[in-house]
Amino acid sequence: MEDLKLELNHTYLLRYGCTDTLHSVTVLLISDKAYNIRWNGSGAECWELKRRMNSDYTLVEDISDFVVGKYDFKITYVDTKLPLYYFQVTEDCGLCYGTGQIPDTSSTAGKKTCTLCGGSGKSIKTVDVFSK
Repeated sequence: MEDLKLELNHTYLLRYGCTDTLHSVTVLLISDKAYNIRWNGSGAECWELKRRMNSDYTLVEDISDFVVGKYDFKITYVDTKLPLYYFQVTEDCGLCYGTGQIPDTSSTAGKKTCTLCGGSGKSIKTVDVFSK
């Protein structure tokens, strides 16, 4: 059997085995070994191994041009890469600007401890580092 070469954001009619049973699927994501697809009949989304799809299904046709607006969903790009590493940096608090205090109109002191940084004047920001 010929390998399926499904494209991202396309909708296909696939034939199961040697039967006349057809399934409509939309490709949501593609990895090296699997497709994330939506079975349009049920709306179920799942990952399917490419090797299993190649052995069980044959391509009938790409029906992407015929089903525009037919199925009520939005396909968006999702980056499935995990960060190589991350680090944390300390920066001035965005609420008190590093002073540790914010104005308090309900007190005679005029100021109170910053509720965002707890009076430290600093906040921690996490930075993820990805590979290309």
